[in-house]
Amino acid sequence: MAKNSHPTLTLDDHEEIKSIPKNSNTVIHSKVKGFAHAFTKEPTTSIKYVVSGEEAYRIDGHTYRVQADEFLIVNPERNYEGYIDERKETEGVCIYLHKEIIDSVAKVLGKADQTLLDNPFDNSIQNFEFFENIYKSHNSALGLVIRKLYRNIRHRSVETVRNDHDLYYALTEMLLLDQQKIAHEINRLKSVKLSTKQELYRRVLIAKEYLDEFYYKKLDINEVSQVAALSEYHFFRTFKQVFGISPHKYLIKRRLEKSVELLRQNRYTITEVAYLIGFPDIHSFSKSFKKAFDITPSKFIGQ
Repeated sequence: MAKNSHPTLTLDDHEEIKSIPKNSNTVIHSKVKGFAHAFTKEPTTSIKYVVSGEEAYRIDGHTYRVQADEFLIVNPERNYEGYIDERKETEGVCIYLHKEIIDSVAKVLGKADQTLLDNPFDNSIQNFEFFENIYKSHNSALGLVIRKLYRNIRHRSVETVRNDHDLYYALTEMLLLDQQKIAHEINRLKSVKLSTKQELYRRVLIAKEYLDEFYYKKLDINEVSQVAALSEYHFFRTFKQVFGISPHKYLIKRRLEKSVELLRQNRYTITEVAYLIGFPDIHSFSKSFKKAFDITPSKFIGQ
């Protein structure tokens, strides 16, 4: 395979990628075809971000297909396999965060300053199990930091990026904050077994992302429940438990958030915005907008 024009930034050699030590904080940027590797019990949490193409990972019998602008979180000490199709080059960034930095950040997040002053060198060990799943980068704080990391990789040497200790603190902080929110949402579910809660959460998250992407379509709860592979009422109940709002109200909320973006552009009439975001007419749109923001769309534009 031809080398990239920035060879210090890109690892095209499969064996070179496999041989990089992953027992400390590090970043790997790769462009490869036909990659296959078995990963064995690394003492780091890994984040697999795909820039273009697709990467597949097999973990505990489940296959995760990570596509462009998505990332997968993998817990430490895991045995798993990774694959990239030989027919298409895939560009990706893999981030490894050692448990020491995760522990150090976790001990500070959410604690009062006085507690930290009283016990600044807390050596207690904390065990974390992150929710292994595929995430869209634009939907999370961690994803936005990863996007910034990739932009830096394109314009700076990879060694400069790897040696930026602030970067690993930022990534770890966003990882923990995102995962705290997810853990809170999972714990809202009333199932007894954690594995059942996680599977239900995974399914309603797929449906939520479907609503985020296709908010402008005419959707009904039955259609969206099928995306989640749940019965209609089971989906309705589970979605509301997790996110504290019904799927229909979430869809309206998503449409109205998008309407604010469009109205601020001053490119469309109010009627055009109503149709673009999926409302059947301007009347229902204006009524929902006024109820949500306590102002009419026309007055919002005139502000």
